[in-house]
Amino acid sequence: MRVRAKLALGLAAVLAGLVLVAAWLSWLGMRETVRTGMSQQLHALASYAAGDIDSDLNDVVATTRAVAASLPDAALGSVVALERHMGLLPMPMGPIHLCIAVAPDGRALAQYPLQPPLGNVNFSNRDYFRKVLETHEPAISRPFRGEISGMPVVAVAVPRFDDRGRLFLVMNCSFNLLHHRVFSQARSSIGRSGYMYIATRDRTIVLHPDATHILAPAPPHGANPAADRAEEGFEGTLLGTDSSGQSALMSFSQLKSVNWFVAAAYPMAEVDQPITESRNRLLVFTLLALGASLLCAWLFAGLLVQPVERLTRHLKRLGGRADRSLPPLPRRNDEIGELAESFNGLLRTLQERETKLKLSEEKFAKVFHASPDGILIARLEDGMVLDFNESYERLLGYSRDESVGRTTAELGVWVRPEQCRDFIEEVKRRGSITGYEFALRHRGGGLRDVVTSTVLIDIAGMPCLISIVRDISDQRRVEEEIRNLNVALEHRVKERTAELEAALRELESFSYSVSHDLRSPLRAIAGYARVIEEDYAVQIGAEGRAQLERIVSNAIRMGEIIDDLLDFARIGRAELKRVPIDMASLAREILAEQSEAGAGRRVDVRIGDMPRAMADRSLVRQVWSNLLSNALKYTRQREQAVIEAGGTVVAGEAHFFVRDNGAGFDMAYANKLFHVFQRLHRDSAFEGTGVGLAIVARIVQRHGGRVWAEGMPDQGATFHFTLPLAPVPSHSG
Repeated sequence: MRVRAKLALGLAAVLAGLVLVAAWLSWLGMRETVRTGMSQQLHALASYAAGDIDSDLNDVVATTRAVAASLPDAALGSVVALERHMGLLPMPMGPIHLCIAVAPDGRALAQYPLQPPLGNVNFSNRDYFRKVLETHEPAISRPFRGEISGMPVVAVAVPRFDDRGRLFLVMNCSFNLLHHRVFSQARSSIGRSGYMYIATRDRTIVLHPDATHILAPAPPHGANPAADRAEEGFEGTLLGTDSSGQSALMSFSQLKSVNWFVAAAYPMAEVDQPITESRNRLLVFTLLALGASLLCAWLFAGLLVQPVERLTRHLKRLGGRADRSLPPLPRRNDEIGELAESFNGLLRTLQERETKLKLSEEKFAKVFHASPDGILIARLEDGMVLDFNESYERLLGYSRDESVGRTTAELGVWVRPEQCRDFIEEVKRRGSITGYEFALRHRGGGLRDVVTSTVLIDIAGMPCLISIVRDISDQRRVEEEIRNLNVALEHRVKERTAELEAALRELESFSYSVSHDLRSPLRAIAGYARVIEEDYAVQIGAEGRAQLERIVSNAIRMGEIIDDLLDFARIGRAELKRVPIDMASLAREILAEQSEAGAGRRVDVRIGDMPRAMADRSLVRQVWSNLLSNALKYTRQREQAVIEAGGTVVAGEAHFFVRDNGAGFDMAYANKLFHVFQRLHRDSAFEGTGVGLAIVARIVQRHGGRVWAEGMPDQGATFHFTLPLAPVPSHSG
């Protein structure tokens, strides 16, 4: 199809779309205008009819009220007088054809006309009669069918009071709904098949053009949603269905004097008839407009395309030249001239890009062939080799002639074909992959460990892979040697560790044996010194007794040191029996055992809340005993000693502390506190062996915890330690 035809069709399509949209919008606007106007007119008819019906009902009520008021007071006490007076009524009075005087107890007192006689009819069970008795106001009954006439009637009841204001009787007058003098507006027809009807809100048809519908129940709920709305008190116009089941425009107006409504129904077929005629006229106009649009588009396209066709013929002549150089197109002072100038610029740009493309291809070729890493270009679909460089050829031993055009599966270069499938799927998913390691098979059968970086590219519309492959076989061999060396080193470390542990056990055993063997000689020294002091006290004098006392005290001190050393050695060998420990209760228990805590000193001890720890109870008991006894000892010189113990959870560990206001220490020597025989105070001031804190540190470290201290000289000290946190006990029952 030529450009002129395409352009003409395009313009025609645009114009046709505009014409169709305009026609459619016009038709929609026309339809909305007609329906809106029809709805307003229909509602005006229904409202006018409702007003007329209210007027008729008010007239009937007024007539009945006048009949009741015409009865003289003298006639109220005599049935005969009532009958005589009612016999004077000019019956029928418009639509009223029967009047009955009814006593308050519902008995009929008199009627006119006399035929047919009522007999023993009682009105006390009728709703409208009871309403008059309750409200002393006129009431209108629901429509019903007369027992004698069989005609649809409505009764109007009006109270009559005597001269003292007492209700004496109720005047009950009935009128025929089909009488031509009532509800005349509701009998009017609308168009050819439209009509109006009257209904009560409790779903009874009062008046209808079709006599079979009068006093019949209205259709059930849901059959006509518009009528359902009217029964709820709605006034206005809705789309519903008429009595024949056809779609109709329905307008509703509520009566003011009674619980009824007037409905006007107008079939949609008649509502839309003017719209249909207008639509047909609009369709003819639209077709004519489309034809005119097509003709105009063809002529306008010819004017636009004619210079382009001349330019095309000129380009064909240029294309038929034998030489490759193209002379510039002739210059013009119009849009075609601008197009020719743009074409000349395009030619220059293409020539420049062709030159740059050749340079780029030359650079790529040099990099491709000179790269020390193998470069492979293969088709993604089946892995067919398209090209590779000399390094790749040296890597696998295949020449370009025997590889290009064959797939990698046919060449058998993949040691594990399933790894090839996984590799391709990964590249498809990510678009590129870097550092992918696998093994390739050399042409001679040997294996090569390689690492590749691959990118998914497009060559002439065909998905391809370009992979840079590096041989890492030597690197893997070196890594394997390093791993072997590491394994050997780890084995040697384990051997040395085992030897060291054995030596430590022997050292602990030796320390325990030496300490245990020294206890007996020390006891003997202390015992003999006591014997000499007791038996030869006179002979040795005061200075001798002092020397013996020093011997005894140093022997006792040496025994204590040996005991502490035994405890220290035993802690290293003891097996840990971890159980949950209530640390606060344990601290109070240890404090109660300290004799110095109640030895006449003023000591303020504060044991706070502590988390439960998971540890060996006997060893942790030793920790609390050593720390609390130290706190009591080093606050001995304070008039008011304050000792505080507590704990909290920090970073998933149970953290505890013991704080005192005692002698304190210099933080410069804090690293010596937890070593054996390292003491920061003189024996003359504070006794001790220098092993207690070392025992604390060893117990805590065996549990995987930490221990440290803070203090200042003469301002007290705080000792901290951590233990594993015990699990929270379950309270589920």
